[in-house]
Amino acid sequence: MPRFIVPLTLVLTLGLPTVAPAALRIKPGRLSVKKIGTFRPQRNASLDAATRAFGKPSAVRDDDDNVCNVRWKDIGLKIVFANFGIGSACSEGSAQSFRAEGERFATSQGLRVRGSARAVLNAHPNAERHRSSFWLKTAVSPFGDNREYPVLRAEFGAGRVTAFNGFIGAAGE
Repeated sequence: MPRFIVPLTLVLTLGLPTVAPAALRIKPGRLSVKKIGTFRPQRNASLDAATRAFGKPSAVRDDDDNVCNVRWKDIGLKIVFANFGIGSACSEGSAQSFRAEGERFATSQGLRVRGSARAVLNAHPNAERHRSSFWLKTAVSPFGDNREYPVLRAEFGAGRVTAFNGFIGAAGE
């Protein structure tokens, strides 16, 4: 039986369907987010570990001695690394929080960036509305006045989820 080899350029020219990139799932734990895609900050919350999970960052900004803002523009992710001890937050810090705006991001229950209010409540029936966001997973702080805080929240605007924000807390309080 003869085999036909189709050059890749022909496939791209014809516009044949391509496989969409897999979702980057966000999984909250009891007190903090424990997984973003393959990044598991409870195991290793370093910038090196995040780089292995998401590739080379498009921007790394050492704002001061304690905070390093790192962005992956191509996937719509920003992680704040912090170091409350000695050394640079970019080289010695741990992931503290994140913001995911890219459409590849989804919660472990399937809610995606750009999802509707109905999608929020279908995926997270216990979500609480707080101004322009839904708190998808909450916890009570074991420090201070035992105040409730969002472990994972969905920002909302124009009737859609615009971003997920999460608390990692690997750098400490």
